[in-house]
Amino acid sequence: MHLRLYRAEGRKRASRLLVLVHNYGGNEFQMAMLGMLLDPGGRFSVVCPRGPIDTEDAADGASFYRIDRATHTYDLPSFAAALDALDDALDLACDTGGFARHEAVLGGFSQGGGLALALALRRSTRARPAGVIALSAPVHPRERVEWDLPAARAVPVFLAHGSEDRTFPADAAEAFAAELRATGNDVTWHRHPIRHQVTLEVLAQARDWLAAR
Repeated sequence: MHLRLYRAEGRKRASRLLVLVHNYGGNEFQMAMLGMLLDPGGRFSVVCPRGPIDTEDAADGASFYRIDRATHTYDLPSFAAALDALDDALDLACDTGGFARHEAVLGGFSQGGGLALALALRRSTRARPAGVIALSAPVHPRERVEWDLPAARAVPVFLAHGSEDRTFPADAAEAFAAELRATGNDVTWHRHPIRHQVTLEVLAQARDWLAAR
């Protein structure tokens, strides 16, 4: 499976790569707009993959894997395929843009944030990214992701979540942040009194975090 990549225009002097992954029902253009807010100075080239599955309940929306929205049941083969396709897409974006994979930063919202986390911190022989931003993201269990936190200890992580999030409860993300700290990761954790969403305050915190990478 090959993912379609959208590269934001007007960043020809960018020296590094920022890959942003959209949520269920979202799309690559929405994430590209977030990229402009996360990196207003244009230090990063912003590339956004599009999920291969079109969604019927969101206009121009897509998903990276199949999930039963009523029961939250995941189709494990499509999830595994999506994660591997995203890994390949990161390589392709680096190769075509002339960027180093170990200097790239991954990020995403909701479904996309969970995939970004999994890609950065799972067992892998490929170079790990320079950081990962996960906004209101699910933390997938080990039957979906072969986590290797000790090997990913050098990857700084930014996590932000809403206390009133009913899609993916904040407690799971906060527990994961604590697990990462115990492993020795550089973790930035923010909990906000919001629902399953991204606010300007969250983006400002993520922007400042990214500026320091």
